[in-house]
Amino acid sequence: MATHAQEQQITLTGRPWTPAAEHWIAKAVRPDFLGNVRDQVEQGRSSLFHLEAGDMVVGAIVLRKDQSPVGIEGVIVAAAGQINGIDLTATCMPAIEVLLSDCQSIRYHTDHPAVARKLSSHGFHVDELICRKFIHG
Repeated sequence: MATHAQEQQITLTGRPWTPAAEHWIAKAVRPDFLGNVRDQVEQGRSSLFHLEAGDMVVGAIVLRKDQSPVGIEGVIVAAAGQINGIDLTATCMPAIEVLLSDCQSIRYHTDHPAVARKLSSHGFHVDELICRKFIHG
């Protein structure tokens, strides 16, 4: 559970893949990657959490744990949500860190430089930058 300073309670609830999750996760990943994320959740390789405020689903997060050379690494596969006036990143990051507390590190991938800047205030640093140019098609 995460609580925003305005005392809005936001619950992270483990769920199977749902249309509500698809709505939010589609906002976080490229269209060609959405099916892969859904497959990870449905095959049990990743865990899906609804962000719930009261009886409303206001976002979704997909988390995974990977083996790395230094131990288990938590992966924020995808995350998106919105409540007017509430920074869900700041509100939910402590709860995500609790869910991944048995991991040596946490990583995420993003196409959005603004997300990287925002998460730097939560202790994340840029570890890799990937640029791609399509030369055919």
